[in-house]
Amino acid sequence: MGYMSLIVCLYPITLTYIKSTLKRSNRLQTRFFFKKTLNHLQLNWFLGLRYFKLILSFMKKILLLSAITFVFAITNSFAQSYKNSIGLGIDFGDGSTLVGPSYKHFFTGKDAVQADLLFSDHTVWLGGYYQYHQPIEGASGLKWYLGLGPQLAFVDGYFENYTVVLLRPMAGLDYKIYKTPIALNLDWRPSAQLNHGSGFEAARFGLGFRFTFK
Repeated sequence: MGYMSLIVCLYPITLTYIKSTLKRSNRLQTRFFFKKTLNHLQLNWFLGLRYFKLILSFMKKILLLSAITFVFAITNSFAQSYKNSIGLGIDFGDGSTLVGPSYKHFFTGKDAVQADLLFSDHTVWLGGYYQYHQPIEGASGLKWYLGLGPQLAFVDGYFENYTVVLLRPMAGLDYKIYKTPIALNLDWRPSAQLNHGSGFEAARFGLGFRFTFK
């Protein structure tokens, strides 16, 4: 009887203690979960804000350079051929859309080099291409071109930073708008990845809007 009475007396005390311990454990787990989630959201917000500010700063510089180039070009003749052009380049298709400044220089009437500094989410893309041009008969200011060159992708990953090397062939059209200092280009530029897992992406295209000058 003595043991039974002791068990009966201790039972509610033990049950209360177990419930209290479980509640305390659940509260600790909940606080840990919310703290971890908040830290993750704060990290993503900080990274997103940093890249937004970086892209905004570059776009301001692009607009300033474009404005200066435009003013300079107005003082020159509006010939249908040009030697230099600078403006906005867009690389789009399957995958990310890349946007940034683009520069093109003709060192002969047919041979040119193009340099692109483009940006996407957590990645900076640097490309340099040789292009061979030929005028299209009967279409003033319009040329077709073939090109080839390397592109480097500097990736700011969550756990590590790394660089991807790609090869970019291209085929497209370059058009100098009549009596204006504006040149447009559109090309097909598939992407062949050479490291960090090889791969080939056919559905990639390039678009350029540039101000021309001598």
